[in-house]
Amino acid sequence: MITQVIESRYTVEYDVLVAFLSSMFGSATYEIVVPDEGEKWKVKVPRELTRDELVDLQRKFRQALA
Repeated sequence: MITQVIESRYTVEYDVLVAFLSSMFGSATYEIVVPDEGEKWKVKVPRELTRDELVDLQRKFRQALA
């Protein structure tokens, strides 16, 4: 498993993150590390997310806030 930081210019929406990762990896193959105060969100996933996937995730966060 790879630990990857979720860099986001928008607020991370937990439900959006779960839906996104579930659609990519299924429900049992990833772990979300909820941050402490001032830390960034991290996920443990089977492979590194591509730049396009991260951009798509940020778009979904932005849409959830609209």
